[in-house]
Amino acid sequence: MSLLLAALLSLLLAGTTLASPPQWELDQRLGRAAARGDLEAVLAALEAGAELDAIVAADGTNSTALEKAIYREHWEVAWLLLERGAALRRVDDLGVWPAALAAAHGNTELLGAIVTRARSDDPSADFGYALIRAAGEGKAGALELLLAAGVDPNTLPRENMPTALANAARRGEPEIAHRLLDRGARPRAWERQGLRAAEAAAIHADRVLLARIASLAPAAEPGALYGPAAAQASWYGHTETLVDLLALGVEATAVVDNSFLFDIPGGGQRDRPPQPLLAYATDEQRWSSARLLLDAGADPVGGDVLGRAAGAGSLEMVRDLETRGVDLHAEGVCGNALSALARRRAGDEPALLETAVFLLGHGVDPNLPCEGRLPLTWLSDGDTQLAVAYRAAGARAGTTMAYKFRQARRAVRGAATQAVLVVAVLLGGGM
Repeated sequence: MSLLLAALLSLLLAGTTLASPPQWELDQRLGRAAARGDLEAVLAALEAGAELDAIVAADGTNSTALEKAIYREHWEVAWLLLERGAALRRVDDLGVWPAALAAAHGNTELLGAIVTRARSDDPSADFGYALIRAAGEGKAGALELLLAAGVDPNTLPRENMPTALANAARRGEPEIAHRLLDRGARPRAWERQGLRAAEAAAIHADRVLLARIASLAPAAEPGALYGPAAAQASWYGHTETLVDLLALGVEATAVVDNSFLFDIPGGGQRDRPPQPLLAYATDEQRWSSARLLLDAGADPVGGDVLGRAAGAGSLEMVRDLETRGVDLHAEGVCGNALSALARRRAGDEPALLETAVFLLGHGVDPNLPCEGRLPLTWLSDGDTQLAVAYRAAGARAGTTMAYKFRQARRAVRGAATQAVLVVAVLLGGGM
């Protein structure tokens, strides 16, 4: 009897040992091995039955083992998977994804093999995004390979995407941009929000590229074509580039919708309504660009230059505006200049104090609210020299009735929400 039990136990243990892992686990092993470049583990996973083209999130990305290997530049693994017959997966309207990854990393040998094996009937559709990636990363070899394969330099997989030319200019790759222009890239292509290549050139103050784009683009509607470029030149303080754009016909009073502008580094796209060029300049304290625009006829009131200059503690700019006839007592976007100074405080304390003293000496009202708060209330750290100067001029702390009403309504709303949650918890607990 004991021998029989021992034999049964041995069979059970053997069965447990020989049982294969589930398919999803094998696929995960393959994905993880490809992501870390472990060739032996990749081979072991394949031998164990992992699916070659499984899409897994082993490294946080939903991609195949081939795509993971290319993305992380594990070229030996990538070649193995390609030789094993890995599928050249097409991702929506972005074409053959492994080609885009190989192009971005500039591996022309692997890219060439992918292009050859894809046997594409429509190179622009299959490899257009790869061209855009190669242009943005400055990979000249990959770019030339794709152009030779028949990819149209003006291809645009998605309407809100920059062309290869615009992407090269945006990423500061002028050599690639000029190469694309040599190969027939059109500055405008199908883009609706101005000349995106010109906008990108303005970001990098590339006046040579900008001039070449302008020579190839239509001369009509300069505001629509070059307005975004002028906004970027104003934002970055590229005064000479801004001069070029004004010479192309952009009005100094132009208002630009920034929801379509290329991302502002470090902060993503700015979320605000259309604003004049002057506001782009003053928002980043680009006073040279601001003076250029004012000289060219920009409206200082529309750009709220006084409030922004005061808030930055730029006494020189405030005095400049006074000489231009700007009323120092005028109300702007948020109260008057003293209100904006207390609200923004974008400069260092001594400069802000000097500017505040100048404005107070000219009789500017220190009690004009901004967003419902009096200036002294914005200066919550009331022991600073700045707060002392405001108080000495008769400034009071406080808020408007409208502000108090908004706060009370918000508190009531919050209390009501809490009450609903409590009732829901009580009802839930009783069920």
